[in-house]
Amino acid sequence: MIKILVYSKKEKLIKFLKSKFIPLIEFYFEEKYELVIFDKRKKLCSYLEKNNDILFFCFDAANESESEFLVKVYKKFKINNLILCTRKKVNAGIYINEQIFPNALLMFDREGKKEMGESNEDSIKRFIRIQFSELEKSKPGFTITEANSKIHHFPYIGDIFYIKNDVNRRNIKASENKINYMYMINPRPNVSTITLYTKRNIKELQEKLKGTFLLCRRDTLVNKQYITGIDSKNSCIILCNGLFKIKTSREQAKKLSILFN
Repeated sequence: MIKILVYSKKEKLIKFLKSKFIPLIEFYFEEKYELVIFDKRKKLCSYLEKNNDILFFCFDAANESESEFLVKVYKKFKINNLILCTRKKVNAGIYINEQIFPNALLMFDREGKKEMGESNEDSIKRFIRIQFSELEKSKPGFTITEANSKIHHFPYIGDIFYIKNDVNRRNIKASENKINYMYMINPRPNVSTITLYTKRNIKELQEKLKGTFLLCRRDTLVNKQYITGIDSKNSCIILCNGLFKIKTSREQAKKLSILFN
């Protein structure tokens, strides 16, 4: 169980993290996460003294006093992936002046609503996609051996938008699968497609790419990094803000719409 450290007295923020942040980050990274919540400064510092491997830290800077406390915590302890919740009236300059750079910024007014800029949901989605993208960059390239023994190499797995099994069996050997790869090429963001004939089926590819790609309708794998929405009416996964629409089952579209819409 991976712990997410939270310093807040705001129930709406904690509810937001439980309902929006936790389900989404568990979908991307396929790990279980839990919130470790503190509302007392001494208890928070005591925890940080004993635990220096915190991956995510959500800090609620509800007023100037809390902002000053954040500066002290930030300087004393190693803080990774800071999610900062603040208010419009709090002096935002303190973060710049003290060289505190939050990875995600949540803005709440007194009623807990969006005040300005992108919504809190969009901020969290963008933050998690960036984290997931950085993880993909650390993974080795992806190599496919075709049925004729020709080797095709994708140096960066994150370049692939989706992989689709072509069900048209005409002129294809029974032992082969016709697989289409839609991927990004340089100069970015140009898009190209390549068709490979391989003995690997889509299930085998799913296992090889486990954690990065999501299986849709038994014949298509989509890169989770590029999911930006769900068309529930037409049961489609939207990639890259509408650049691609991939058909999926009604049940899967319904589950994913809770995360992405």
